[in-house]
Amino acid sequence: MFESKCLPWMILIATSLIGRTIAVGADQSVRASLGTFLQRHCVECHAGDTPESGLNLETCSVDLTDGEVRSRWIDLYDRVAAGEMPPKSQTPLSADDRGRFLESLGTSLSRADVASRQVVLRRLNRNEYINTVSDLFGIYVDLRSTLPDDVVEQGFDTIGSGLSLSPEQMVLY
Repeated sequence: MFESKCLPWMILIATSLIGRTIAVGADQSVRASLGTFLQRHCVECHAGDTPESGLNLETCSVDLTDGEVRSRWIDLYDRVAAGEMPPKSQTPLSADDRGRFLESLGTSLSRADVASRQVVLRRLNRNEYINTVSDLFGIYVDLRSTLPDDVVEQGFDTIGSGLSLSPEQMVLY
């Protein structure tokens, strides 16, 4: 059975989880609801020396900037949303509890996912540039000897990280 000494720890996790991804000034009740939810419905099975499914919520990281950690919390979200957790042998969740938990965790996960994405600006590769010039002006000019070669990454010359544009290339274009 769950021991009361874990309650402060669960609130700390909830605060860390939400605090890192929700804007400053977030409602304190949202932070408390996630900690309360985990304490009431999860920690009994997912803590201690032999946690169910190897998920120990006492040692589980809450750094949602780490893709692997975020993936673990997405799996937890999905299992609660699908009704797989808590299991049938445990006290079922009320629709209100499930909804508040999914909203809190879902918001945190969504914001962490958006924050982790990096937009790679890329230029047209040499062939795309030649085709665009041809389409725009209705003429074909062989620019292959004039334009620099494209960097090939993973066998492709259209990957954004390889299509940077130096000042010298800008002059040539």
